[in-house]
Amino acid sequence: MDSAAVADLQKFFLLLKSDASIWYLPELSFFKEFVESLGGKIPSMPEKPAEAAPEVPTDGELPRDAEPVEPESVEPEPMEEEDEELDEMEGIDDPDVLETPDDDPPPPMGDPTREPSESEMENMGELRQQAQEMAGSGDLEGSLDAWNKVVEIKPSALIYARRADVFLKMKKPNAAIRDCTAALEINPDSAKALKIRGKAHRYLGNWELSAHDLSEGQRIDFDEGTLEVQKVVDEIWHKIRERRLHNEAIRRNRADRLEAKAREEKLAARRKAAAEAAEREAEEEAARASTGPGAENFANGANFPPEVAEKLKDPAVKAKLATMMNEMQNNPMAAMQYLNDPELGPILKSFVGMGGMGGMGGMGGMGGMGGMGDDGGAGGAGDAGGAQPAPTSGVPPPRASVEEVD
Repeated sequence: MDSAAVADLQKFFLLLKSDASIWYLPELSFFKEFVESLGGKIPSMPEKPAEAAPEVPTDGELPRDAEPVEPESVEPEPMEEEDEELDEMEGIDDPDVLETPDDDPPPPMGDPTREPSESEMENMGELRQQAQEMAGSGDLEGSLDAWNKVVEIKPSALIYARRADVFLKMKKPNAAIRDCTAALEINPDSAKALKIRGKAHRYLGNWELSAHDLSEGQRIDFDEGTLEVQKVVDEIWHKIRERRLHNEAIRRNRADRLEAKAREEKLAARRKAAAEAAEREAEEEAARASTGPGAENFANGANFPPEVAEKLKDPAVKAKLATMMNEMQNNPMAAMQYLNDPELGPILKSFVGMGGMGGMGGMGGMGGMGGMGDDGGAGGAGDAGGAQPAPTSGVPPPRASVEEVD
């Protein structure tokens, strides 16, 4: 058997395997019957796939055989309501925040640059020990008095911080903050001053300042005692900060919308002004066209027959007449091209028959258009200042224009 025929037969069987619908082609019915006569099983006819919807071209045109489909009505999405600003302090309740903070006069602050004597230095050491012992026993007033004397002798960052600690225990946060700030001016890395000032700000409800000072103090010198206070402050400050950022975003969006609205209103006003200006210009142009130089005089000054006078009432005829008169300003012979016009022709012929067009509407020097027959032909046009042409039979001679009178 021919190898090429065998190869073709193999291809045919592969095709049958890949597409069962080939078995049911009319031209292969003999082969299907042959296989069935041998007891072969023919695969069932595959289901016809659902017809895909015709694709709509991207240019928006429908196929020729496609029927137009009514677009579904789409409800416009309602505009999103603007989020309301949140109360930063809503739900924030810390019993340690003082309702009436201290407002005592400032205590003595001393002079850090002062050089004390030896006896003063010995006395300062005794006072420091007394102040610490009194604070430990709960005698805060006595401790504060001792620290005040120490400060007057020779203040330092540490002494300011220790007196601030006494003020803090006495629930006098403003005085404590004052001393801690003085300590940090001498030593910006005083962890003790930072932690005490952070706790003092908590008493005042200054959550951002409190969180900052406690974080800095813990970074320099971490201690477990301050950690519990820091957790409370950080949790409250986190809530406040989120609400503050939320409110700032709302304000920015509001400002952006107002700015966009102002731009749109300004642009709309400019467009309206431009449209009104264009409309006024169009009206003025129309007025000029309908009442051009000589047009109104031409229409009102001539004693036309009734049918011609009726034509002159038509705005379109008057506009065309104005156009002709404008052209005649530069070329008095321009009227000749309108003689065969179905609307202006009869008017021109009537006017010429009544005495010509010389000297009308500022067009002096045109002798006339006498000798014009009913067929629209012109017997001759007088030159500026020239002699009158001989009249034809049946037509009265044209009147001389003003410029032709000597």
